[in-house]
Amino acid sequence: DPYKIETINILTNMLNYGKHSDGKLFVFLFLKLMNITLKEGNSPVSFFGYAGFGSLLFVVTGNFKTTLRYWDLGEYIIRIFNADRIRGRYLFGKNMLLDFYRQPFSKLVLLADEAYEKCIQYGDYLWAAFSLISHSIYHLYSSDTSESYYEVL
Repeated sequence: DPYKIETINILTNMLNYGKHSDGKLFVFLFLKLMNITLKEGNSPVSFFGYAGFGSLLFVVTGNFKTTLRYWDLGEYIIRIFNADRIRGRYLFGKNMLLDFYRQPFSKLVLLADEAYEKCIQYGDYLWAAFSLISHSIYHLYSSDTSESYYEVL
């Protein structure tokens, strides 16, 4: 359904802005994504709804394991629909989640790198840009010296 796909694309493109501007907007976007998935059924982009719902559960329950299980479900959706073209978005989102919950930045560099490569591979340049910015930030935060950061750039 082109309407569903475009609606989900618009909502997901707003997620990064919602994260940084207003927590209520961020929550609303994820709830809207989950609602669309429940109403319309699963499709490759349904992973956004499941992953987002898992993130919201963490906020309510504090159970990070459950959150990661919903993210794993999102990844499973991508696999069963053979939708590797949107895996970069999944990786970027998971990177955001792990960043938000304060995982070591050195671990996030690899996810940001993989997200960037997947997005470029499939021409998803907006999300590639998001991933590239994250990649640079995580390298900055995990570098030992300014020289080692400069080498990466």
